[in-house]
Amino acid sequence: MRGNRKSQPDTTYIPPDNVCQLLGEHLEGGLNFTSFAGVLGISRQTLYNLLDRTPELKATREKGELKALLMYEKMRRNSLLGIPTKVIIDGVTHEVNPHQGNLMFTLHTRFPIEYPRENEAVPIDQYEFAAEVAEQIALLQSE
Repeated sequence: MRGNRKSQPDTTYIPPDNVCQLLGEHLEGGLNFTSFAGVLGISRQTLYNLLDRTPELKATREKGELKALLMYEKMRRNSLLGIPTKVIIDGVTHEVNPHQGNLMFTLHTRFPIEYPRENEAVPIDQYEFAAEVAEQIALLQSE
């Protein structure tokens, strides 16, 4: 049966010689690591397998992610100051002035360690909450 076989990692994919350069450009342009699989025409899993067996690619990813963070932070600073930011997309320079909300969403989702959401809803125990409210009401009534 086909469904019972364990899938083996794809180690047959041979990346282009300039894969690290391509990844660096991709990430520095603010694009996501996983979408790089589309650039190479491979699956997500093949991309992660390639990352696991290629230390240079792993280092390029880390540097590229940091450069992307720097780019988004400069955009945020410039946007706060009302200064357009020059970005290069597919070799063409554009001046952009993105909305602060969009930038913060991107920073929160792409870089959660550097930009954690301070007001995240924390799950609470409903019964514990009800007991605390009942205590507060009792205190107010006794005053």
